[in-house]
Amino acid sequence: MRKHLAAAATAGAALAVAVGLGTTPVAAATATWTVTPGGTFETPGTAHFSYLTDATTGTVFNCEGLNAGGTFKNGSGLTNPIGTIAFGSLVCGGPGGLEFGVTFSNPHMGIRAVKYDASTDIVYGAITHLHAAISTDSGGTCTGSIDGTGPTTDNGMVRFKYYNNAGELQTRRGGGNLHAYNVTGCSGLINSGDVLTYTGHVSIRSPSQLAVNVITSS
Repeated sequence: MRKHLAAAATAGAALAVAVGLGTTPVAAATATWTVTPGGTFETPGTAHFSYLTDATTGTVFNCEGLNAGGTFKNGSGLTNPIGTIAFGSLVCGGPGGLEFGVTFSNPHMGIRAVKYDASTDIVYGAITHLHAAISTDSGGTCTGSIDGTGPTTDNGMVRFKYYNNAGELQTRRGGGNLHAYNVTGCSGLINSGDVLTYTGHVSIRSPSQLAVNVITSS
């Protein structure tokens, strides 16, 4: 059985969804959405091309281990978020042998559908309410947290593209609001207040048959 998420505009046209930095909207979203059949999903493997980047220092960390699971709403006339998602932990490594773990604390991050581009068959959206801890197994050489506008606000956000033809969700480098907070150690490669981005690909599949989820406009 294939999952279908369809965007349905209500009478009255578009609604601006402000999920970017400050009050800048990511894009104009349709007012309501249709999700069929909904239900749970998971990733059959771990993320591909997974990178955490400190945009302030220019340091790129190669990360391994990310997987995801969650739940979509079901029905029509739905408002955002249309579902929730949880990320598994990452192990990231960078220059000089620096290595640390990233553990996401919110098991119900929101999935916000924003725009469907019929010409490319791609859906654009945002994952919201992200908070994560940076930690090392021993020595305390790199610790801290990742969030949005503050260290404990739980409002971190990353944008994504979803490719219908492959059932792939790709987090995007631009347009998010992630920052590092309460950083100790990390060899100066990550510092408190630095702007962070995360890029990775995961497959979104139905657990019953590993069917590709499809998102289309109605």
